[in-house]
Amino acid sequence: MSLTPVRSTPTKQISSPSAFTESPGNWKHPRLAEITARQARTTFSQKNVLQIVYNVVAIAGVQVLRRFLLPHLPIRLEKLPYGSYIPLTLLLIPLFNILLALLPLVRPKDDLSDIPLTPAQRDLLGLPPIRAPPTPASDISTPRNTPAPPP
Repeated sequence: MSLTPVRSTPTKQISSPSAFTESPGNWKHPRLAEITARQARTTFSQKNVLQIVYNVVAIAGVQVLRRFLLPHLPIRLEKLPYGSYIPLTLLLIPLFNILLALLPLVRPKDDLSDIPLTPAQRDLLGLPPIRAPPTPASDISTPRNTPAPPP
């Protein structure tokens, strides 16, 4: 019994795109960076939780060092000029960082009403529709190249 090779149609090798090239169909809002930054200011995310956890660990580390290491140092911090402020400063920095991480919880939600966006763009960004129609001044943009005055 001999096996005869089975003929099949050749398959085309699909090559993966090497790099994404921006086509003329891709458009980005000119103020998209500002929009995302303003939305991030009011969003409490995993990044904020991690920042709080890291700073709580730092506070615990400072307390452990203060309790177990400082009594065994040959130099007393109280004898240094402003030496008693060192442990206090090492505690205040993480506390300040924790307060900064908690700020998105107390900031009011920004509706970005001062940025001219179409209703479709507002819907894509998850923003509520604008109640008042945009003012004519919000659509006016200043010219980038101003003509030189005549000599």
